[in-house]
Amino acid sequence: MRIAHTCANCGHDLSRLCALIDPVYGLPIVVCPRCREAVVRTSIPVRTRARQARRLVVSLAMLAFSVLLTTGFAGAVIGLSSVVFEQWVRAQRNSTAPWTHEGFVVAAAVWAGLALTAGVWTGAMLAHWRWWLVLPAWVAMLFGLIVFVEVQQVVEFIAQVEEIDVLAHATGVVEGYSGTSRVLIASLVPFGLGYAVGLPIGAFTRRSAARRMWRRRRRIRLHRRNA
Repeated sequence: MRIAHTCANCGHDLSRLCALIDPVYGLPIVVCPRCREAVVRTSIPVRTRARQARRLVVSLAMLAFSVLLTTGFAGAVIGLSSVVFEQWVRAQRNSTAPWTHEGFVVAAAVWAGLALTAGVWTGAMLAHWRWWLVLPAWVAMLFGLIVFVEVQQVVEFIAQVEEIDVLAHATGVVEGYSGTSRVLIASLVPFGLGYAVGLPIGAFTRRSAARRMWRRRRRIRLHRRNA
């Protein structure tokens, strides 16, 4: 539905006419074809606020989706790193080479693929970040999630009024996650490869969006010029 716009002098409907930008004042001017009166076209505050609110909601939704998906990738990499380490230990207990153990091969393949996918996603979404900022941030997120989960467990034990040796629990966590931590560090290799692949994807996406915006603005300028 077009914005209602009438001539202030004769009341003629100007909503179907294109507004031209005045070269001196920079205002959108519509010249009435009936009485030749120049009328300034103003935006409706209610519609402008609704458009701004819609853009804000969309931006926040995209940000929340990106944060949740990145956190999900990090949590999945942590879980698979623990599975890979457990399969490695199980293969050693059976006195077999880890790469001949079916469980280890499957877990390692899924772990590497997920880390690679996480790298592609991070490179595409955070292509405007420096690589020496992305990798430390990814490592901090991985180990931060581990610490968060363990602290949450300790708080639940305390809330349930159960006796717990915090020092012994912390020692067990460090010993239990030492192998997982080594696997997490190793996951930086496929993550870095995926990040290198995702960087040009993100750059191409930004350039495509910029070109679409430029073409849209150019069509609007040409339409106003030819109106």
